[in-house]
Amino acid sequence: MFFLNGRVSLSQYDYKFMANLQGLIQNENRVTTNQAKLFDRLVEKYTKQLTKHGFTVSELVVVQPEASV
Repeated sequence: MFFLNGRVSLSQYDYKFMANLQGLIQNENRVTTNQAKLFDRLVEKYTKQLTKHGFTVSELVVVQPEASV
């Protein structure tokens, strides 16, 4: 995951969330709606750092398919 490789300076709380999210994706291959929303908010929070590395917010925001859980 790009956020965990050290190129983006994350707060301690945000780093823990990203590490946990990466584990969930690798082990269960799914995330909850609220986790996706928080990820999207963090992408917006770190937009300035991400654009320095050539990313845009639209590339990184999670698109949620319509599904019942």
